[in-house]
Amino acid sequence: MSTRPTPSTSDGTYALISSAYTSHISQQSPSTSRTNDLVARSFGYTALSLSTLPGTSNLGVSCGNPLALAHLQPGETIVDLGSGGGLDVFLASPFVGATGRAIGVDMTPAMVTLARRNAEKGGYGNVEFVLARVTAVPLDSGCADVVVSNCVINLVPQEEKKKVFEECWRLLKSGGRLAVSDLLARGELPEMVRSDAALLVGCVAGASRVDEYEAWLRGVGFKDVVFVDTKSDLNVYKEGILSQDAVDVADAGAACCAAKPKPKPKPELKENGCCGADVRDTAETQGATGSAYRERLEKLDLNEYVGAYQIYAIKP
Repeated sequence: MSTRPTPSTSDGTYALISSAYTSHISQQSPSTSRTNDLVARSFGYTALSLSTLPGTSNLGVSCGNPLALAHLQPGETIVDLGSGGGLDVFLASPFVGATGRAIGVDMTPAMVTLARRNAEKGGYGNVEFVLARVTAVPLDSGCADVVVSNCVINLVPQEEKKKVFEECWRLLKSGGRLAVSDLLARGELPEMVRSDAALLVGCVAGASRVDEYEAWLRGVGFKDVVFVDTKSDLNVYKEGILSQDAVDVADAGAACCAAKPKPKPKPELKENGCCGADVRDTAETQGATGSAYRERLEKLDLNEYVGAYQIYAIKP
């Protein structure tokens, strides 16, 4: 299978992902909203709960329902790492009530702007959204009763994933709960998957193994760690990965150091997000553009490489 190389630095990865999700917001329409609802329902959300959401809160990028594990109580504070349009924050809001707080954290400015706009539309008085990477959250230590995350930790560069669990530990009070939905690798991912930028922004290429996840969790002190493979069909993601915005941003990632001009406008990447590796000849040598790439991706069975997991842990 042809691949689209991902940036070789953490900053490059973050820039690529932020560009992809900014573009994803701009692609929303009534038809994508219907698809987004189908995706969310396939991962455990009910049609009734989704119908309560304001604006474009559900962007169709869930891989589970972490709130089903969170056991939220009135007066608690929940922090959602990688909150996107605000889906889980808004659903958590009535559970924690007027005396509680639901706080979303996201690194993409367009996502935070969208979530704040959605909060205003919904008239929520107990939610807020913070612009930050999930590896460095500007909230007080011990501020949260519950930390959740939904299909986001896989997007963090491998060398920084441990920092996410360190932040979860720092944010949680003693006795606090961690409830995560994420895609985890069923084994070592082949290079053709690991190096594909469209599969990275599609939450597949950055998936870690279960044993790695568990080592990070236990390494920072979490107890009662539980992993549940939901056996969900992940090919539901194919439409999103193959969408024009995902593949175009992957093109931008592959072409950000290219000597030749791009044939059409692409989402811009920050200067420090440009590829560190020399990928000038990738398109010619690997045939990683156009309909051939899409055809190969369409034939790929995502379930062969990753699974959707629910992960739960306690901070003693």
